[in-house]
Amino acid sequence: MTSVEQFRDNNRIEPERWAALSVLRFLLSVGVMLIHLGIIEPREWGLLWYPVLLARYIGGNLLVGSFFFISGFSIAQSSYRHSTKQFYKRRFWRIYPVYWLALSLALLPFLFWGSTIDLGNYQITLHSIRIILLNAFMLHMIVGGVMSSFGPAWSMGMEEVYYFFAPAIKKLPREILIALILISALYFRYKLSGTSSWSAYRHGVGIFGLLWTWLLGWAVSLYSKNNWLRLLLFVLPVSLFAHLPLANSIGLTTVVLVLSVMTCVFNIRLARGIRNICTFVGDLSFEIYMLHFPVICLLRPLTNSLNPWLYVASILAVSTVVLVFIDRPLRRRGYAGT
Repeated sequence: MTSVEQFRDNNRIEPERWAALSVLRFLLSVGVMLIHLGIIEPREWGLLWYPVLLARYIGGNLLVGSFFFISGFSIAQSSYRHSTKQFYKRRFWRIYPVYWLALSLALLPFLFWGSTIDLGNYQITLHSIRIILLNAFMLHMIVGGVMSSFGPAWSMGMEEVYYFFAPAIKKLPREILIALILISALYFRYKLSGTSSWSAYRHGVGIFGLLWTWLLGWAVSLYSKNNWLRLLLFVLPVSLFAHLPLANSIGLTTVVLVLSVMTCVFNIRLARGIRNICTFVGDLSFEIYMLHFPVICLLRPLTNSLNPWLYVASILAVSTVVLVFIDRPLRRRGYAGT
């Protein structure tokens, strides 16, 4: 039996758990979108106010941190199921086409409304060619910084580094993996836990400071039957996130919910149709996360509208079109042979 076959036998994840994680990814991406809708300063939120309020209570940092847990969990599975070449190929086709499309949309407003655009309580500025290229190749969290119209790209700049080292992380003994988690967690507590803006930490500071979140998801994916590791999975995030500015019980409960789905055993069985719907909205989460900010930056000066429903409907429509007609067809072709 090969190592890949042994991994599949010992670390099999139920389809229902993947379905639940897909739904969580969708909800997390919608939460980030709702927080960023605040930049247009709507006069009336209507019924949207309640989910917006909930998203704000949870906080953008905890929403993205929860993404990192799920990402590490799923990438660990992918790295063991494919060769290094196949893994990188699949990551490229999963990330870059949508990412580059979102980057193009983020630059589009400057073609029509000049190099500085006021969006309400937020201002976007056209950056230099150097900054644009650094963002294009996801080097902006190492040097340069994130484009103002491409805000959510900061987390992708971190995750891309984690993806790059995933084949090497796969070879680490469990003890070294846990040591890395603890060292990164201590660094986070010292360097990042006192700020509300993780996106501001460049030169690798944020990348290493948040590495523990991603590696913790990775470790639980591989060693889910280890009770000590499962205990660490809950104690470490809650104890560290509790020191964040504006930390509250709602945000910490959300983190615990995500971690619980990653570790619990699903005894229920979902119909294939329901699992397919969950997979679809899970896939849609990446489009929503990457495209919502550029769409807001484009629509605000174009329509001058303060109706938040217009932005939500436009973001969901654009994200769905991109997923169905661009992302999935390209992935089918790119994944061929992997």
